[in-house]
Amino acid sequence: MALVSAGKDGKVFTFAGFLLDARQRLLFGSEGEPIPLTGRAFDTLLYLLEHADELVDKPTLMKALWPNVIVEENNLNQNISIVRRALGEVPGEHRFIVTVPGRGFRFVALVQRGDALPEQPALASERMASRGQAPTPPGGMTPLQSDEFMRASRERPGVSAALLIWRGKGVLWVAGAVLALVFAYLGVERQSIWLGARVTGRLAALPPESTARMGAAPIPAPVFAPPPHSIAVLPFANLSGDPNQEYFSDGISEELINALSHIDALQVAARTSSFSFRGKEVDVGTIARKLGVGAILEGSVRRSGNTVRVTAQLVNAVNGFHMWSEDYDRNLKSILALQTDIATKVAEELRVRLLGDEAERIEVGGTHNPQAYDAYLRGMQLTATADHEAEYRAALSAFDQALELDSRFAAAHSQRARALVDIALTSNQRNQSAIEQLYLMARQSAEKAVTFAPNSADAHAVLGWYVLFRFRQYERAARELDRAMSLSPGDALVLTAYAGFQAMMGHGRISVEASQRSVQLDPLSYTMRMNYSRVLYTARRFSEAIAVAQDARALNPHDTSSMGITAEAYLALGKPERAAHICESSSIPLQEQLRYYCLALAYHSIGKPREALDALTKLRALEGDGGSVEYGSIYAQWGQPRLALQWLAKAERQYNRSLAGLRAEWTWDPIRREPEFIALERRLDFPP
Repeated sequence: MALVSAGKDGKVFTFAGFLLDARQRLLFGSEGEPIPLTGRAFDTLLYLLEHADELVDKPTLMKALWPNVIVEENNLNQNISIVRRALGEVPGEHRFIVTVPGRGFRFVALVQRGDALPEQPALASERMASRGQAPTPPGGMTPLQSDEFMRASRERPGVSAALLIWRGKGVLWVAGAVLALVFAYLGVERQSIWLGARVTGRLAALPPESTARMGAAPIPAPVFAPPPHSIAVLPFANLSGDPNQEYFSDGISEELINALSHIDALQVAARTSSFSFRGKEVDVGTIARKLGVGAILEGSVRRSGNTVRVTAQLVNAVNGFHMWSEDYDRNLKSILALQTDIATKVAEELRVRLLGDEAERIEVGGTHNPQAYDAYLRGMQLTATADHEAEYRAALSAFDQALELDSRFAAAHSQRARALVDIALTSNQRNQSAIEQLYLMARQSAEKAVTFAPNSADAHAVLGWYVLFRFRQYERAARELDRAMSLSPGDALVLTAYAGFQAMMGHGRISVEASQRSVQLDPLSYTMRMNYSRVLYTARRFSEAIAVAQDARALNPHDTSSMGITAEAYLALGKPERAAHICESSSIPLQEQLRYYCLALAYHSIGKPREALDALTKLRALEGDGGSVEYGSIYAQWGQPRLALQWLAKAERQYNRSLAGLRAEWTWDPIRREPEFIALERRLDFPP
């Protein structure tokens, strides 16, 4: 017998539309349907609910579930998997249970706990509903509660009484999620997390998850069944004899990823994930499983002057057999045709139906100038690893060189625009006019990219998200991003840009779906995970945002953003003590502006007004008048609407770009109905 105390104390737990009745040992879904679980899986879920939001280490959990019995850790993992499937989690989502590598598990969804409901009324209501009769209200209800019970049972026949409103017992059943809109970070770190390096790929549908069955035997390791027509391109080996030529072999690999991404029926893993295996002794099967693909394209590049030899081979990742290989000797002037040849051959080997326009789509925005192409690849390599202004300026120099050689090179114009924006975001420049000049130059380059390559999804995405969005031209930005999605709906860069824009425009469901797809496409990318966390936060799915931020942290040991979004999510969840604990700790790396912003809100909620004011003072010392939006949102949360509106008016006069989050930012909720706020939102002219 498992030593799980929750099953004995007559409690119910509600979370994210589910209800667990510990006394009856039943789990119900949002429509009142019972969800079958094995006894051990039920005890596993019960224990995690009892210790919600705590890190439960594996030995403790195993001892609770199997007292006085020695079992292998795999038994615990199987029960965790059963619970996850029963709750509808998909791989990589972790809305409920987060695995802390090497330690244990944490249940992260918001849990409400109350006394158990009477057993018989719930069962009777189900029997009577099946005969078309109305159930009898449970005893002890007030007349108002009785009316609510009878009305709900008429509207939702067959739903257990345990799932209806039970205010008298302290349990409130929430019928649906509240979709609202939040824009979180209001500074360089907050904006730049949306702006990852160029990531591309093509996404296809994933197979549905199986469901857990009551009484089922332990589930064996699942058979690897990747999506059809899915592929990853590993970094091609540099055989040129010069280590400095690695940028070129990497560039060829990335351009092949881009080329394959233009074939609609293919799902192509993005660069960050595919390149993460460089230099590691990992077999093809393991790589395929981690990336969720059925085929691997690998090879080598040997360059001599303006001639190049590319060897490519395609491997079936399920059985390890080679499907195809070929050598290509080409002049760099024909590099676009080479990419098209390899991409179409791979598609044919994967039994993909081609439409005949692949060459036009693959070669859009490219160049036939070898020197311009070389400079472009150098810029791309610099961008992929850039993190500071000087590195982005080095990339900008390479793109400028490419454009001096071919002024109509649209892809170079797009990358130049992106580099200029990244410089503006990472610059220590205090001269606002100099920053504005960078944005203006970025806009000019982005406009040229669209002019020279009107069918380039990347050009439209860069223009819409990187540029027009920052000029507060939201309607046109929306059109550009819609165009990018129509041209390349499986491109990870397009998906993450589209998700970020839709999130701040208040379209929570659309933004979450797009961001989920980008993570499926690039599962090992820290940036994609953080973008997904930010989108979940913006959609007010705060517990999920925390879980995904923790996943991102596991991918990047030098992470500085995940704890910031975790603190903000705790503030939004009404847990200021936890937020303060994060933001007070000098051992947790946070941007200082975010640290003091967090503490100003947390201390006020805890009841420490003097400390809150001190945090705001320190924030103002760092930001000056440039932090007008942050100050306004703090005053809104402090219950001082006049001061909040005054800072908003100043932000509008400053043309502050952080006003883009006005529609979604949760901290503005207390003043959202003020006439001045409504008028400002109307002037900003957000699209519907």
